[in-house]
Amino acid sequence: MGQIGFPASNQRGFSLLDIIIGLFLFSVGMLAVMKMQLLATELAGTARLRSQAAFLAEQRMEELLRLDYPLVGSGTEDIPPHMVTWSAGGGVDYKVIDLTVTWPYKGVQTLSLSSIRGDLRPGGGP
Repeated sequence: MGQIGFPASNQRGFSLLDIIIGLFLFSVGMLAVMKMQLLATELAGTARLRSQAAFLAEQRMEELLRLDYPLVGSGTEDIPPHMVTWSAGGGVDYKVIDLTVTWPYKGVQTLSLSSIRGDLRPGGGP
């Protein structure tokens, strides 16, 4: 009868240490992928809020520019989670419209637009 066991020179396969090192490296890689996924999700949420703010700002500015000249004034509109504020001031025949949209995200985020609205009524002025 021969000796029972595996011959030392013909061993094949992985040792327990090889498997543990491989699992560790795989785990580190998966943690990095999960971190990137969380960051991508957070950035997508930020982009969504910023896009909504830009849409609201453009929409309100267009409405203000379409108003009759004497009606262009100041105001505030709450469109959760955004707050839209605008003010108009200037000279006799023009108004500078400043519009700001704010929303809470890691503090307060702000998007601003400005435009000039001329008095295009015949004779210009009040």
